[in-house]
Amino acid sequence: MLLIAADQEDTWEVYNVIENKVLNMQIRMPKKRYSGCSKGWLVTVEKDFSVTLINPFYSVQGSSKKENSIIRLPPLPVSKPWRWSWKYDYYVFKSIISSDPILDANDYIVVLVYEEFRGMAFIRLGKDETWFN
Repeated sequence: MLLIAADQEDTWEVYNVIENKVLNMQIRMPKKRYSGCSKGWLVTVEKDFSVTLINPFYSVQGSSKKENSIIRLPPLPVSKPWRWSWKYDYYVFKSIISSDPILDANDYIVVLVYEEFRGMAFIRLGKDETWFN
């Protein structure tokens, strides 16, 4: 599956690569840079260097999991904030989630590679309050 921009602002359509067709489904989420994806979750970095996990398929209208489709994580450590303040959305280069946060809420880890591959941090949601690097 791929997300492709729709005509409406902040709206995406789902393209099925195997069947070579656009599905009759639209997903609303901001058009911004996503720093990676893992297990169906997109990773984005905010201006304060906090990390947000978004699952666009859980956010579909009528989904019973809609309220859990966005997970906010604490800010990442930033050694030179002045250097990254104008390009914060490029701070994270790679992201990995050990398991789906909805299906395995008490036992998953988020790992990020950031700051031009100079840093790696991880957090266990529900167990850690800050990133470990």
